[in-house]
Amino acid sequence: MALTANTLYHFLWGDFCDWYVELAKQRFQTADKEHVMALCVNILYGTLKALHPLIPFVTEEIATSLRPYVGETEEFLLNQPYPAFDASLCNEQAVRKMNIVQGVVPPGLKISAVVTAHTQEELAVVKEYESYIKLMAKLENLTVSVNADKPKQTATAVFENLAIYVPLTGLIDFDKERKRLEKDLAAAKANIASREARLSQENFLKHAPAEQIQKTKDELAAAQAALAQVTASLKDLA
Repeated sequence: MALTANTLYHFLWGDFCDWYVELAKQRFQTADKEHVMALCVNILYGTLKALHPLIPFVTEEIATSLRPYVGETEEFLLNQPYPAFDASLCNEQAVRKMNIVQGVVPPGLKISAVVTAHTQEELAVVKEYESYIKLMAKLENLTVSVNADKPKQTATAVFENLAIYVPLTGLIDFDKERKRLEKDLAAAKANIASREARLSQENFLKHAPAEQIQKTKDELAAAQAALAQVTASLKDLA
């Protein structure tokens, strides 16, 4: 029960409210307005049905206001079927793209940022959804480039193969930034040690599915890239 509540909470608050609704606001000004609003309402209504066993009275009250917009004739959520999983609606490519967008967005002020990588794959997604990233991160300027030079006195965030540089001159306390990077450095080293230990286990290599082994190798490569980026950032602050 607790796991269900936690999962639904993070979906509703984190994914739906923090991301989907905020991004949908842009499309409220386009010809897609009615379609996007209908999606928002139906997602919220479906989530209320999923939450009903946990918070029945609150969900019934909210659903009363939404019912006319979703075409539901049954008066109470109690008498409606629980949402069923439909694998045909899963879109791994869309999930992958959204993960990249979310990984790039830093918490920030009205600032500029540079996003760079050694390859075009992730950068193409960043470029495709540049307006979303600028909206969510409150960026005035966003530069997307392969192998971009790292500006001086910048904060660095790493997501998979992407590096995000945010100029910090006049914005932050460099001692605090150095401490943050030192924590990231320790985390990257721990991740590398964990993956290397797993890949050194003969039983794991013999019995684990090939997909799991490859996933561990990919995680190791990502951790090694993060370590290199964080190490470089610390040198810049020295």
